[in-house]
Amino acid sequence: MSEADMQRIADDVEPAAAGRSFAERLVGAFRLDGSVYEEVASDPGALAQAAAVVACVAVARAICIASSTTPMQAAIASVSAFGFWLLTAALVWSVGNVLRHPSEFARVLRAVGFAMSPLILVALVLVPNEWVRAGVMLVTYALLFGALVVAVRPALRVDTGRAAFICILVALIIFFLYSTAIYASLQMGGTS
Repeated sequence: MSEADMQRIADDVEPAAAGRSFAERLVGAFRLDGSVYEEVASDPGALAQAAAVVACVAVARAICIASSTTPMQAAIASVSAFGFWLLTAALVWSVGNVLRHPSEFARVLRAVGFAMSPLILVALVLVPNEWVRAGVMLVTYALLFGALVVAVRPALRVDTGRAAFICILVALIIFFLYSTAIYASLQMGGTS
């Protein structure tokens, strides 16, 4: 029996640490505390909390977008946070299954929801300095990637290297889908 198999068995047997409030979990997730992600991945009741994290991200995106666009575009950007959560979780779960690291989808959904906590920083884009805004975006997306790696470890029960590899694959797939959607929208806009 390999070390990874023994760890999976231990993860299934050991109960998750309990007693952290939503705020403590949110701060821990933002700080990339692996024990918080293990707790969230193992706690079926944390799905509502993961959705609340995504709702906070949606509000932050709406605040960020509302200052420069219409309220309708801000609402669409806000709703897209939930789409990003579901898409990312589905891709992590699918890639994990393809690479023979099966897990329950709800487990991945909870961990990825909390991993989105750094995206709350996008509200700081309202700062009038262009350099500060660029720095905020750079730090936000670097923290998001790090949080996803830390979240994927307990969600799929893999080591850090495999989690980083899975996150890179997921990021490439999302980039491809986003680029394809932009290209398609430009092509449709050019023909009318």
